[in-house]
Amino acid sequence: AGVLAIASADPRLSRELSQRARYRAEVISRADRFLRANLEGRFTSERLCHWVGMSERNLQIHFKEALGMSPKQWQQRLALNLARQLLV
Repeated sequence: AGVLAIASADPRLSRELSQRARYRAEVISRADRFLRANLEGRFTSERLCHWVGMSERNLQIHFKEALGMSPKQWQQRLALNLARQLLV
């Protein structure tokens, strides 16, 4: 909340935060598409990072900040949801 209050007072900071949020959403979206397309195969962080175009650490940071979990945890949730849908 404090960051948002400061950002709203400075239009440049507000614009920068918006750009970061859009970039993070784009990164998460690309990673999500890769993970959904590869639910049947083995997940490797190396392949995912290559697909998204960033280091493993940066990708983990984006996932933690956006979703509160690692890419591996997200992939596991996707796989479990798929299994649940197939069982239903």
